Amino acid sequence: TDAMLKSAATVSVVEQRSTPNALDFTLQINSTTGHKLPTSYPSRRAIVHVTVSNAQNQIVWESGKVKADGSIEGVDADDNGNTYEPHYDQITAEDQVQVYEAIMGNNDGEVTYTLLRGKEYLKDNRILPTGFNKAYAPADVRVVGAALSDSNFIGGSDQISYQIGGLLVGNYTVKAELVYQTLSRAFAEDLFSDTTTP
Repeated sequence: TDAMLKSAATVSVVEQRSTPNALDFTLQINSTTGHKLPTSYPSRRAIVHVTVSNAQNQIVWESGKVKADGSIEGVDADDNGNTYEPHYDQITAEDQVQVYEAIMGNNDGEVTYTLLRGKEYLKDNRILPTGFNKAYAPADVRVVGAALSDSNFIGGSDQISYQIGGLLVGNYTVKAELVYQTLSRAFAEDLFSDTTTP
């Protein structure tokens, strides 16, 4: 399972732009699977974790930091289970985190983590398999939310532009990884809040 996950996607820098007052680059996430990533049970999510370090190897900017309790710094759902992190085409702040996931909604349009209460997806920006055309996808597998109008969220890949301002003039190192979680913090909190089921 670990080997399959490590080969499920690649992360690369596809563009760097020269901007006087910002570190400006674009990441591309490529899926190597034949299904949406992450797939299957909607508790799963993949987070883009990006760090920017200065010449002294000190992290000066970070988006998608995994905390010791499994929550992700800046992800709305990890602070409030009734909300969720939107899909991003451009990230400019540390509390904006690209999270690939399926978020269920109940019959009142509210976030739910209970399968029996799930009526529809409020967000589904899981990375698409190669060849998937989101414009013609049937309702049961369609893209939902801001990813639908993201022109570079296409079959097989997604691009995210980063514009990081407020840095001093100097040399910086950017590191990016895709972090996979089988159980999101909000999903776990909802599960553990059930005190009536033995």
